[in-house]
Amino acid sequence: MPSGKPDGAYGAALSSINWGDLYANRNGYLLFEDLRAQWEATLRPDYVLIDSRTGHTDVGGICTRQLPDAVVALFVPNDQNLRGLTKVISDIRSEADAPRQKPITIHFVMSNVADLDDEDLILAGQVRRFEAALGSTDHTVIHHYPSLALLSQTIFTLDRPRSRLAQEYNRLTDRITEANLADRTGALRLLRNVLRHRLRIRHRAPTELDEQLDKIAAIHDHDPEILFRLAEVRKEQGRLEDALRIVDRSIETGASSPAAFLLRAECRQLSGDRDGATQDIGRFLDSDAATAPDVNRALGLLAKLEPSALATVGTSKAVLALSPSERRWIIAPLGRTRSGMHARTDILKGVLDDNTLPERERDSAVVELVLSLISIGRFQQAIEALGGPNIDPESLHIADAFNLAMAEWGSSGVPSRSLFARVRSAYEDGSRDKTSANLMQCMALTSWIVSDHGTANAFLDAARQAISRHAGPEFSCWRYLYLTRQEFLADLDAMDRMINGESLIPEAIAQPDQTQKHR
Repeated sequence: MPSGKPDGAYGAALSSINWGDLYANRNGYLLFEDLRAQWEATLRPDYVLIDSRTGHTDVGGICTRQLPDAVVALFVPNDQNLRGLTKVISDIRSEADAPRQKPITIHFVMSNVADLDDEDLILAGQVRRFEAALGSTDHTVIHHYPSLALLSQTIFTLDRPRSRLAQEYNRLTDRITEANLADRTGALRLLRNVLRHRLRIRHRAPTELDEQLDKIAAIHDHDPEILFRLAEVRKEQGRLEDALRIVDRSIETGASSPAAFLLRAECRQLSGDRDGATQDIGRFLDSDAATAPDVNRALGLLAKLEPSALATVGTSKAVLALSPSERRWIIAPLGRTRSGMHARTDILKGVLDDNTLPERERDSAVVELVLSLISIGRFQQAIEALGGPNIDPESLHIADAFNLAMAEWGSSGVPSRSLFARVRSAYEDGSRDKTSANLMQCMALTSWIVSDHGTANAFLDAARQAISRHAGPEFSCWRYLYLTRQEFLADLDAMDRMINGESLIPEAIAQPDQTQKHR
């Protein structure tokens, strides 16, 4: 939109305007307010960019104080710019206290910055002076771009999107849109940026952020995606009642993403509504559009809410829609209970039926399947997965040898001393790490079966020391489940009693389903 008729008389016509008289006697203020209203009524633009004259002028005041919602203040970090800019910024900020009470957002842009070695810290010193004078440490930098291509006035963000100049202007664009809460793109960007800094918002007192969030809710009350992201923020703030109300609204307005039901399930679980949370997890799992990370979260939540419901999740739409590699990844929350191990078994069998699975992943999936089968008492299937009854134990590495020995014990009811002896020799010959709590526990059980009780007790002590240094869940060969530290220590105590004469056998061998129900 040109600033006027570009003829030879333009300059004289512009300079002849008496701005004081225009505003004092000719309703100049209303003239420009009417101009704004015409833009809105006729064009309905998302943004109007006004290139203001530099310096402190009458026209500059119109462009930096009356018309704008935001001002982009570009400056070169030298003393001349600092003197002029300080007054202009003070005047802009005064609008918040003027009769109109119109706060104007200011974006500081240090532009045309030389990309040179600053060994004397000249630029750093100037930046500190500007920050102190302007009362802001938040600014964007646009570096000097020494290219004759600028003479062609191409739009660099389109023609050269990977250039540094384009990237710096894109960052400035992001800053401007994020400050415009009416801009859908900006509102979403603000919400995503807030979520990236979760630790910062959880303990944040009600401030400007909460005012921004309330404005977003009011402006975008019919936008399901914005409402969903807003509910995520409120959940992170601990404002569960607000989060639930907003995510309900998101679903009402057409949120089709299963993530909305997962978010509502998490909010309901935190609010004590276990039944409602479980129902929402069911809705989530009935969708084939869920992402692998969300499925992983959902299974972890269901494991807390209703462990018995895990038994059937392996055949849910959400799980079956994932790739084989994703299905292998999402099974981690399922290893804590027998019901979860049933689901792991179904999922892993489906994974292994896929011929596209890489060989390395297939080998790992077989190991995970064997653990799951032993955990739920399907000992013969575990033996088959390891290679069948005719497999040579000497060909197995220590983990497979131990699992074969346990599966044979479960199947026959009697531990095989020869198989456990193979485990012991594999341990002595192996060069792998020999300090994990699980390995020490396995070797304690192995040593007891081959009647080396002294070594069994030593391994048991080593397992206690190892688990004391372990933060996350650890796999226990006593239950064939992933356990917390305290649960793992309880298994070690049971093994201690067994080694010292009490008539006990591992829970994984003794009817695991019934054992789990009594725990």
